[in-house]
Amino acid sequence: MSDQRAISLFEQLESQEQEVSREADRRLDSLLDWSIRSQDSCRMARIHSWRAHSHLVRGILDSSMIELDKAKRAFQGACDSLHYMSIQGNLSATLLELGEFEAVVDVTQGSLALWNEDWP
Repeated sequence: MSDQRAISLFEQLESQEQEVSREADRRLDSLLDWSIRSQDSCRMARIHSWRAHSHLVRGILDSSMIELDKAKRAFQGACDSLHYMSIQGNLSATLLELGEFEAVVDVTQGSLALWNEDWP
């Protein structure tokens, strides 16, 4: 995938509700490969979060948690705050599905405590 195509696709995905389908998963796989090659950790974090959401919707909760772990490791303080909130929102939703209610409260409180007013 070319840089121009990847950036265009990423921006398109940022501006719309996430589609969950095999085709959408293939696009996310291609975007993830591109973000790894380009060493764009912020976009990498967001793409892992999208992949986690896709797994969550299909009920593949262990895969969702793995993607969220990868997303959290890729995320850096200079990344867009929406990427952070995407990770935390998908983590909370996955934990809810797992029945881990106390963990959801911890994630929510931690997310609010870490909120950075200087984020873009």
